Amino acid sequence: MMTSRAIMAPRPPLRELWLGIVMLFGAVVLSAALVKRPFEMGSLALASLAMMAVGTVTFFWPKHALRLAFGILVVGSMRLRERDALASVAGVIDAQIMFELGCYGAVCLIAVIALFRSRYWRRVSIPEGLLIGFVLLAFISTAWTPVAKIAVVRTAQVAIVLLVSYAATGILGPTRALRVLFVSLTAIALTASAITVLVPSTSLWVSASAGAVKFLNNPDGVASGRFAWFAMHPSTIGTFTAAAALYWMAELMDFGDGKRGSRRVSWIALLLLLCVVFAAKSRGPMAALFAGTCVLVFWRIIRSRTLVILVPLVAAFLLVAVVAMPSPLELLQEGEAVQNPIAAFLLRDEGFSTFMTLNGRTELWAAIIPLIVSRPVLGYGYLAGRLVLMDKVLWSPGHAHNALIQTLLDLGAVGMLFLWVPIATILIPRLPGAVTQAAHVRRAQAVIGAVAACVVAHSMADASFASYPGFELVSLFACISAISLLRRGDVR
Repeated sequence: MMTSRAIMAPRPPLRELWLGIVMLFGAVVLSAALVKRPFEMGSLALASLAMMAVGTVTFFWPKHALRLAFGILVVGSMRLRERDALASVAGVIDAQIMFELGCYGAVCLIAVIALFRSRYWRRVSIPEGLLIGFVLLAFISTAWTPVAKIAVVRTAQVAIVLLVSYAATGILGPTRALRVLFVSLTAIALTASAITVLVPSTSLWVSASAGAVKFLNNPDGVASGRFAWFAMHPSTIGTFTAAAALYWMAELMDFGDGKRGSRRVSWIALLLLLCVVFAAKSRGPMAALFAGTCVLVFWRIIRSRTLVILVPLVAAFLLVAVVAMPSPLELLQEGEAVQNPIAAFLLRDEGFSTFMTLNGRTELWAAIIPLIVSRPVLGYGYLAGRLVLMDKVLWSPGHAHNALIQTLLDLGAVGMLFLWVPIATILIPRLPGAVTQAAHVRRAQAVIGAVAACVVAHSMADASFASYPGFELVSLFACISAISLLRRGDVR
């Protein structure tokens, strides 16, 4: 006698059912679009099919899809060509913006499906909760910001970055997620550099004339030997590659566990990235790289006897330097007078007086302070700073050239607390616990602290992560989520 189980129709496999639904929906969308409006709707249909493909891949292989998420975010945030400032303020959507929004949409889909398939959930940490508060405040500020349309879109992008950081660090593990992030940054940096060298016309900062490649100081064609990709600024390029270089520098260090990674790959990646950092010839990223390196060295020797000897020596050197040695500014001014090559490199033919104002940044900050004082609590609204500065400070570049000042201008003291307190948690190590931590945990914390120090140091002279979402925001949010898990004992 046949049992009821034997005569039951077999359940269709979940994968085949999912693929059938996707193919049917895709065929309907594509057919309707091509009949209605062949060009515009055809493009929309292809984008829909691409999203469905991303969703399908993520449904079957969520971890593999998450490994691509950080790279997609960074590529989508890159400035591939120059856009008019007024067009940006007006919210004009062109092909570059569509590409960026498509990348963020794909990554959001990856994060949501990966969380659903992995059935992963955890309680957010206090720093992550503050970042959620920052996102909510940015969205609420659309009620008073003069650029509400842009603010809504950019707020959604910040929320997606936070969501992906939560999903990737939780599903992949904090240390693995960090490796995926910085390997992605390295691959993007080296690929973009190779494209710029091979096809100079792809960069606004590089010109190929008379068969020779000339690196430009600005898009108007004043040569000064600076290197950059596409329409991105050399200082951004320098910080981008410096953050990736710090990861490979940590891989080459021995934190007490005998692990030093693949030395050949690490050395090649580090040297190539350092070449790009110095080719950009930007002082801010070099100072940021130095700050990050100091953090790495600190974590490397924190359990070593060297620390006991090094701290008094450094303190004695600083005391002697302050009391007996001339100040660095005096040395720089004297170097300019005798045409010292190091002084010339630091000054970049701009003169000591211009250098002292940080290329006019101190004057800009002085003009912004009264604007902040007039609205100290909630600011002018998320991303309203560009329009406010273009209206109030006619010679302004459109942003505050300082992430902290930019945050105060946009979202006031409340927004500053929501954004900067989580950043402070990864900059300030927990020393009592750090001394007794395992070596691989200290390695991960060293990378997090070094990259955070690098990004924050550069943000003192650039709007950075306080402006439009980019690799700086992706790196910081990933580091905040990773450090939250590491401090809870998740050392995957």
